[in-house]
Amino acid sequence: MRFIGLADVYVESADPSDLLKKYHLTAQDIVLAARDAYKAKISGAS
Repeated sequence: MRFIGLADVYVESADPSDLLKKYHLTAQDIVLAARDAYKAKISGAS
């Protein structure tokens, strides 16, 4: 299992789209994380 989100950090105020990019939470980042998790699952990694 892989968690996608922020570590325990203080997030400053900014434009939401800029924050998504900074913390790698854009749709593309989530797709890449899901692909990595799937590849790990099918290869037997935990």
